Amino acid sequence: RVGINVSMAGDGLSFVTSFGYKTFKVYEFNGTSWTQKGSNVVGIVDRIRGLDMSKDGTTFAFGNKPATTGSAIVYKYISNAWIQLGDEIIDDSITTDWLGISVSLSDNGEIIAIGAPGESLATPGSCKIYGLVDDAWILLGDKLESTTPGRFGQSVSLSSNGEMIAIGDDKHLNED
Repeated sequence: RVGINVSMAGDGLSFVTSFGYKTFKVYEFNGTSWTQKGSNVVGIVDRIRGLDMSKDGTTFAFGNKPATTGSAIVYKYISNAWIQLGDEIIDDSITTDWLGISVSLSDNGEIIAIGAPGESLATPGSCKIYGLVDDAWILLGDKLESTTPGRFGQSVSLSSNGEMIAIGDDKHLNED
């Protein structure tokens, strides 16, 4: 049994899961059974949104819902411990609190796409892509934004190298 959200590494040998709204656990397969990798990641989460794990299972990211706006946080397994990479990614230019409803990591965990669908279908949704440079998350290119109100950014999926992205919008389900 696993928690609310779950994401498996691309190699199939690790997965991250959330328990409640404040705890993450990572498990790895040792050839015969699943064992916890490192300690629980606990604390700074207000409400878990999207969750994704890198291909090799050494990095995971999640969307967070603090009091006023959404955000994303990334952790990497370094020296037998889960360490936060860079600062929490908060974007004050996105007025919706849905930032982080979806996240996607490149295979190496150094590029992250963060979706922010529009609120109540009244505002356009968006997606931003960040790269890790000198332990800081730097915006790569411009914000990708829908031209019409909707849920653009509801889901995001990066290619393995982080150079291509697919962005979902569930408002337009019945359109060609």
